[in-house]
Amino acid sequence: MLSSSPTCVDPAHLHPRDDAASQGGDGQARRARAVLGLWGDLRERRRAGRLRLLLDYDGTLAPIAPRPERAAPDHAVFALMEQLLRTPSLDVALVSGRSRDTLQAWFGHLPLPMWAEHGLWHRPADARSWRETVAGSSAWMHDVVPTIQQAASAAAGARVERKVSSVAFHYREADPTVGLRAASALRRQLVEVIADRPLEVIDGKMVIEVRRAGVSKAIAARHVAAAGVDPVLIVAFGDDHTDEELFAALPAQSLTVAVGADIAVADHRLVDVADVRRVLAVLATAQLATDVVAGHG
Repeated sequence: MLSSSPTCVDPAHLHPRDDAASQGGDGQARRARAVLGLWGDLRERRRAGRLRLLLDYDGTLAPIAPRPERAAPDHAVFALMEQLLRTPSLDVALVSGRSRDTLQAWFGHLPLPMWAEHGLWHRPADARSWRETVAGSSAWMHDVVPTIQQAASAAAGARVERKVSSVAFHYREADPTVGLRAASALRRQLVEVIADRPLEVIDGKMVIEVRRAGVSKAIAARHVAAAGVDPVLIVAFGDDHTDEELFAALPAQSLTVAVGADIAVADHRLVDVADVRRVLAVLATAQLATDVVAGHG
């Protein structure tokens, strides 16, 4: 259930704070230019009647953690999502590589549209159950999982994460040299293991994942773009290759926002999670969001 108490956010909050991540005049100036540039573009495109936000989770709403289970939402994330969902001029959806069980456990109490496992699973805002968007078998895991487990056993600290339609090799906690070597060797092995199968290998931030072919965040992009008839400006935030797939599938008039340096092509680039939260907090203020879409102020 959403809290009904409004939260006022001053536009000055768009300016980065002088914290450890933004120390130094040049770094702070770059942050300010990036944040204010995005805000200016939002106002420039104010002819859209609504804003529709597509938000990645890891690396976008929350910092990347050494282990996926350690990146659970904090109070600030929950408060921010509630603010966004209360704002009449905004639509918001979560588009994540996380499993549906994880997203349901974290955000299932909110009326929040969610996409799990890079678009394989979809839960509308008004539903409790999830729908599979791409049918297929997971029998291939019997051959792929042992290969990934073998790689993990050769790199202390590496681990295997198994989902419904994908399996991932995480090596963030392995020795950097050993982890990179194991990841490189695993990529070569996987090319042979998945040959002639409807599978693909994707690289993330210190993670290698094997998933069904045809499954990507582009599924969510196409669905969201087709939904509704009212004028809308889609604004997507993400930090890695899977979000690039989302960006590429959006209508040309959409705004794409890369977080960090791993995405090659985007309309705007923010430094980190702190700047994403800062921009969203201002958007979540009803009057400011209305000003953006209506052209006031």
